[in-house]
Amino acid sequence: MDGPLGGRSILIVEDDSVLATDLAVLLTRAGCRAVLPTTSVAAALSTLVHYPVDAAVLDVNIQNEWVFPVAHSLAAAGVPFLFLTGYGRDSIPAEHRTRPFIQKPHAPEGLLAAVTQLLRP
Repeated sequence: MDGPLGGRSILIVEDDSVLATDLAVLLTRAGCRAVLPTTSVAAALSTLVHYPVDAAVLDVNIQNEWVFPVAHSLAAAGVPFLFLTGYGRDSIPAEHRTRPFIQKPHAPEGLLAAVTQLLRP
């Protein structure tokens, strides 16, 4: 598909199923080939083992568990990611604070622009 998101695979780590579905629809309509929503840290880590992803959107707190093991795995694999969260930037470990950060509630077009920016060469 055409466009910067065409043919890309995006991991979504979000425990709010309505928001996860909205994000999946948004990214699919923008041309993503695969959008992989997960609702737990364990599911996200398993997904990373089984599926190649081009980028990821991470909520900070997933079912009362910090998402940072997923962030560390993505960083180690060189996969770009951003945080989409209701928490403040100070809740993020220092090594990830320079990552793109979007505060909830968010504007869909802002999120699309941020994911697109993650994937720029």
